[in-house]
Amino acid sequence: ANAPSPIGSSGINAEYGGLAAGCGAALLTHPADVIKTRVQTTTAEKGATLSKTAMIVYKEGGIRAFYAGFVPRVVRRTLVSCTAWLIYEEVKKRSYLFS
Repeated sequence: ANAPSPIGSSGINAEYGGLAAGCGAALLTHPADVIKTRVQTTTAEKGATLSKTAMIVYKEGGIRAFYAGFVPRVVRRTLVSCTAWLIYEEVKKRSYLFS
């Protein structure tokens, strides 16, 4: 007789889990992506290592330089992560059809 609350449903939890996972992953991995992209696009310096490139990025803009382009990446990663978790939860919930 009592309808389940959407707040406690696995879909809502998956959305928040996907949101948190996407934000956290982007926050932790973005500096490495900035360095990797800089190494890949810098052709003038042969033998550019990750540590040299990291120092150059830091000298150019400090810690903030490691988060250049962060907002578009976090939006994309969060949406992808949220979608993946929602799909996973739906498949898990309906897996009784396949057993």
